[in-house]
Amino acid sequence: MSVDQPRAIDFLSDNKNDKYCVVGISDHLEWDNRDHLIALQDKLNNYLAFIESGEIYDSRPDAREQEIEICLNCKFTPITADDIYFLQFAKNTIQKAGFRFSVIADNNEFSVPKVE
Repeated sequence: MSVDQPRAIDFLSDNKNDKYCVVGISDHLEWDNRDHLIALQDKLNNYLAFIESGEIYDSRPDAREQEIEICLNCKFTPITADDIYFLQFAKNTIQKAGFRFSVIADNNEFSVPKVE
């Protein structure tokens, strides 16, 4: 499963002892591509619907006791201003909904700059 399958949940952590229930997106696409951003937007919207509808608790009842984090795991590092802006917007939207957002790019934690 991956970013180009918008309705699939790529990864859902199953360790009830973790502080966070991680809902992960596997992204193998290169950045600097409008179609990529649209695919990510669709995927993130579906993830938010999965969480906000409570469907996540059907799959992971113990997630009720954890904070929820959406983790975008990218094969490539975001490179353009549009890529960064998209991630800033996504992070802001997800945090306003009450969830955490993180990005792993090229196997390293990627810090999304704050919106100024």
